[in-house]
Amino acid sequence: HAVDLESGELLWSAPNLTFSFAYGERVYATRSGFDERTTVALELRSGSVTDEYGSDLRAIREFRTLADRERRGELLQFPEPSETDDADPDGESSTELIRGSAWTVVGTYESIAGSNPPALRQRVTVLDERRRPLFREIIHDEARARVPDTFFVWNGMLYFLKNQRSLTAVALPQGS
Repeated sequence: HAVDLESGELLWSAPNLTFSFAYGERVYATRSGFDERTTVALELRSGSVTDEYGSDLRAIREFRTLADRERRGELLQFPEPSETDDADPDGESSTELIRGSAWTVVGTYESIAGSNPPALRQRVTVLDERRRPLFREIIHDEARARVPDTFFVWNGMLYFLKNQRSLTAVALPQGS
């Protein structure tokens, strides 16, 4: 949802999209489908889709990097989709990562055997510099799809919504 800060009026809404980041005069968001998610760019003030990038995350990586550089003074980090075969200590393929100097936050999904309709268990794990687990939590125990950006780091704290109901904050280790 985009709101005019002066009037408080809703400018536009796109409930089928999940915010990823903003850069320049555009908002970048993902549309989750059954088999894949698509990234789109929306005009900041109107919400109209200006570009579609499909599932190729490399196409928007430059914009995300530029947006992150602009926010250097801020201490807010969102997960990046993993393009490599990073794995958490349980060997599950990671889907999202946030890297800090003394930690890495890894978001993973695992299929729940026998669930009908199909469901996923989403887990967040904090690893130290040597990739040893410091914290592990199931943050959604019956997700129907992979949903991006369900956790973030702000000012040295990991935040996530547990089962879409309760906001949880975990202090992350400070670098030496």
